[in-house]
Amino acid sequence: MKRFDLAWIEMIDKEMERLKSVKKSLQNKMERFDNHALAIMKENGLTQAGKPGYGFRIGQSNRVVVTNEDAVPEQFKKEVIRTSVMKQEVKSWLKETGEIPDGIEIESREYVVLNK
Repeated sequence: MKRFDLAWIEMIDKEMERLKSVKKSLQNKMERFDNHALAIMKENGLTQAGKPGYGFRIGQSNRVVVTNEDAVPEQFKKEVIRTSVMKQEVKSWLKETGEIPDGIEIESREYVVLNK
């Protein structure tokens, strides 16, 4: 039963990869269409095209691009400090010394390993 489930999981992973590829292909196709439509609309001086309910228009948005972070005024900056525990290093420490560092609990679990 476990081999069947593992095969099923592998098949699902492959199908997910296939679907991701199809999705990326469709996204690229839509982006090419948008770029082509935008170029044609600009050439012809149009701001919208199509029929009501099936049309599209040229939209505009702004994007902030930081070219020199040091020159940006402090009011637009935020310092972010992120701390994370390196769990693999804790496991290595435990294996080497047998000591559990403060603030750490070790949870043991049992699981079935499939022999190959």
